[in-house]
Amino acid sequence: MACVTPVVGNNGAGYIQTQTKLRRAFDRSDGRLLRAIMPGAKEAGVVMLGGTRFPILVGHADMRRLCCILEHVAHGLYFHVMKSRFIGKCHVIPNFVRSPEDPELAVIQKCARLMFQQERSNWLWCGQNPDVFRFQFGSADQYGLYPMVMTFFQGAEVFVSFQPDGVKLPFRVLNEGTPESPIKIEIRLQNGS
Repeated sequence: MACVTPVVGNNGAGYIQTQTKLRRAFDRSDGRLLRAIMPGAKEAGVVMLGGTRFPILVGHADMRRLCCILEHVAHGLYFHVMKSRFIGKCHVIPNFVRSPEDPELAVIQKCARLMFQQERSNWLWCGQNPDVFRFQFGSADQYGLYPMVMTFFQGAEVFVSFQPDGVKLPFRVLNEGTPESPIKIEIRLQNGS
């Protein structure tokens, strides 16, 4: 919650949660929670189109922790939809994280957006409170991967790909990544595309 709620671009529900529940959680923890999710965070501001300035925090999110938590959420949703426990690799790409120091992350996010955008228009939305959370779950693709998109506060998107045990990817390679960026992808383009 502490990583997803305050994302710039989220709706009013996210902003209210940030200014109330999340602020109280930060205050009660004497800064430990903030240091745990975003070590070295610094105050900054963003100016909106109308000239209104909003205070924000800028720093390096603990990507390993964030991806691990999002993976747990994805596993729970998989169980909810499929009525069975997922066995295999779960690849998580938080589309709302920006990192100028990790240009590969931006490429990964762009590729995921393009791949998911082409398919998800036919997927049903699930979630009882779409202002806070909703998700879309797709059918298995031609390689046996199950795609899912989770959307928090109508702004923070997370792309998920479930790769069941035994499913091999013919030209996409995903692995554990590095401490700086736990998500890595290699894309071999065909015919110069």
